[in-house]
Amino acid sequence: MERLFVFVQAMIRLTDRGNHPRQSAHCVWLWAAVMAIACGGAIVGSGRYAFAQPAGEAVAIDDEEAEAEDTRPLYQREPFDLIKLDEANAGEVIKVVPVKRPLPKNPSPTATLEFSRFDQRNRKYQVPWRNIVEVKLFESMLVEEAQRLTKEKQYDEAYRFLEHVMNYYPQHPGLQEAVNEFLLNNAVEAFRQKKYIEVFSMLEELHQNSPRFRTETVLRGFDQAANALLKHHMDEGNIVAAQMLLTRLESSYSDKQVTAIANWRGQLSSMAAVKRDAAKKALTDQNMREAYKLVQEMLHIYPNVPGGPELAQQVANTYPLVYVGVTQPAADYEPNQIENWASRRAGRLVSRMLLEFRQPGAEGGEYAFPLGTITLSEDRQQLMLRVNSKINGVTAPLTGFEVSRRLIDLATIGNSDYTPSWASLVSGVQVSNVFDVYADFRRPHVLPQAMLLTRFSDQVSSPESMDGSGSYFLGGKAENEQQFLLKPNDPFARPGQPKEIVERYFASAEEAKQALMRGDIDVLDQLYPADAAKLRSRSDLEVRQYAMPQVHVLVPVSDHPYLENRNFRRALVYAINREGILKQELLNQEEVPGCQVISGPFPAGRNEVDPLGYAYDSTIRPLPYNPRLAFALALTSQFEIKTLAEKKGEKIGDMIEGIPMPEDPDMTDEERKLMEEEAAKAKPVPPAKALVIGHPATELARVACQAIQQQLTSVKIRCSLKELPLGLTHDPENKCDLLYVTAAVWEPIVDARRLLGPDGLAKSNNPYINLQLRKLESARSWKDVRDALHDLHSRVAGEMTVLPLWQTVDHYAYRKSVRGIGDRPVSLYQDVEQWSISPQVKTN
Repeated sequence: MERLFVFVQAMIRLTDRGNHPRQSAHCVWLWAAVMAIACGGAIVGSGRYAFAQPAGEAVAIDDEEAEAEDTRPLYQREPFDLIKLDEANAGEVIKVVPVKRPLPKNPSPTATLEFSRFDQRNRKYQVPWRNIVEVKLFESMLVEEAQRLTKEKQYDEAYRFLEHVMNYYPQHPGLQEAVNEFLLNNAVEAFRQKKYIEVFSMLEELHQNSPRFRTETVLRGFDQAANALLKHHMDEGNIVAAQMLLTRLESSYSDKQVTAIANWRGQLSSMAAVKRDAAKKALTDQNMREAYKLVQEMLHIYPNVPGGPELAQQVANTYPLVYVGVTQPAADYEPNQIENWASRRAGRLVSRMLLEFRQPGAEGGEYAFPLGTITLSEDRQQLMLRVNSKINGVTAPLTGFEVSRRLIDLATIGNSDYTPSWASLVSGVQVSNVFDVYADFRRPHVLPQAMLLTRFSDQVSSPESMDGSGSYFLGGKAENEQQFLLKPNDPFARPGQPKEIVERYFASAEEAKQALMRGDIDVLDQLYPADAAKLRSRSDLEVRQYAMPQVHVLVPVSDHPYLENRNFRRALVYAINREGILKQELLNQEEVPGCQVISGPFPAGRNEVDPLGYAYDSTIRPLPYNPRLAFALALTSQFEIKTLAEKKGEKIGDMIEGIPMPEDPDMTDEERKLMEEEAAKAKPVPPAKALVIGHPATELARVACQAIQQQLTSVKIRCSLKELPLGLTHDPENKCDLLYVTAAVWEPIVDARRLLGPDGLAKSNNPYINLQLRKLESARSWKDVRDALHDLHSRVAGEMTVLPLWQTVDHYAYRKSVRGIGDRPVSLYQDVEQWSISPQVKTN
């Protein structure tokens, strides 16, 4: 051991002579190896340094050779730490694998630090803390680099370093200080560049996270940024943004902290006062629409203007007015039109139905008789309608005699509202005591109320006339606006009910959504599916779901020879990626329960046990997207159609273009030449007429049909699109072959015929379909009803009478100032008599 010690001392002297650093390092590590051999790998010490490494191995490390220079930014490299030794060890700096954290604050002189060299990770070393000058951690190096870059105004790169530390070393003690300095310096530079929104955001984050950090400087800068940002909004005419920003400042800061609050509060208050005074004059002049408009502008500018909230409530009480945003304006006003959303919506205002569908139930829908009460006998063979003599204290518009005549009209051939199913069911109608009406049936029926969704009278009044059965009549019409006025002395009207409803048309769902958020409209009758989730976060809005889903189908409406072929219709369905269109194009990847691809013409409900889906057979799965099969079926059907036409002496061109006739490998050259000569002599047959797909002028239908057209074209099926006139769901020129239909199949018992029957949308003459419809109408129990509807679903899925696409669950939204709309109506104006207006004004 003594000899060994003498050798070691020689090594020490050698390192102290000022040799080349690389040589010194070799000697130090050689000494460590010798000591390790002598001590079997145990820790040894001297007055200068102490190392340990696995016994029997010498050390010879050349860092420059072992590790090529890494030019990547530090945060992109593999983490490492640096250990700097004392002068007795030549101040050597060792790059090591990250050591165990946290480091001891006051380590004992005899304590050791264990580590592995970065280039020799499989070896463990130990060094006494007394020989360590500094341990520089990787995260500390990142923070130091971020601070350097911040001083050099390289803020983007500095942020990357700080972001890395925040993600992986959030507890690092120097991190928050570095972030604070970064935010403050970055904000100062952004202010010079007039990026006021960035300045505002950074200083607000800085003050909220570190309120004691240079408080006076930060708040002074924040005040300047707020003032500049408010001025920018006002200069741009964006008063709403300025008002929202001021409200935010008022809720989070005092006037002493941010002087811009008081300055701009005064300016906005003065502007709002001008609107307030103009609204008062309009109210005095009985110009109610102008008063409403000015009050809304006043509230948007500054709702706390003196006298503003009281004036808003006075205008609402004097003349309740509601602006409804719509993306489908009404071209007609038929409340029972199965395929026209806008017609059903607006029709409820100008026409009242004898019975109204109120909501879905466990067995069919629930129906209301607006004139009184309705009761079905226990044996289901008699329906009693009791007419109230007064409604809301006003004489009822009809007596039992008018109601009975209406029931008879529905069973009379030649009447405009003749209903075959009702005529085959009812055996007699009688009136008792003027107000009690009894309808007797030939056989039991599970839901005869569903057949009475018809107007009070067969005399259809003009929507502009006050003689109509609805509570409202059409008023003036301006560009993109339609006015509905409450009829004087309407028996169904309630106190506080809107005296005027204005429907405002928006060409895009985004425009309508923005108008609702700005307060330009009070209600939005239909949201784009993906927007519902986004608007739910707004505290001033309510988002609700309609009670019934809608069924989207393609309906053949022409005698196009290709559409008469079942295989070709199936090819169309296989060619459409219905799942992709629904989720990506319409739902924007949002999960909306109830929105799904369907296999038939009836609503599927939200799940398999939902009573809404009583007509839907969930065992029939939707056809999958399969473009290869679609192409093969289309080619097969093309051959069938052309062959059948030739047998009739007719010529039909190709629908699938650009596909060469497969060549017979056994054909001789002579036969091929003869065939070519014959083909040259024959008159060319023009291609078959391309399919024309008609769709309503709505954004959702437009997006869906554009995707459908693209996918059909990709399998060589020629087609084009035709957008229907605004508000219409049928083609007045009869040039469409397929119609994109969004159908309200609320009660499949009666709606099946309206959709699939000979006089329905599909105008089907298929004998099997008509047989199933008759079986449905003669069903005596709910089991019979479900069996008949499931059989009908199966038959339609097989024949492709209509081409099923998907089901959607629609939403509406409204400002909380509108009350009484209801939680889950079947249509927007279902409870319009319950609506009232109560302006929601923020007060201090």
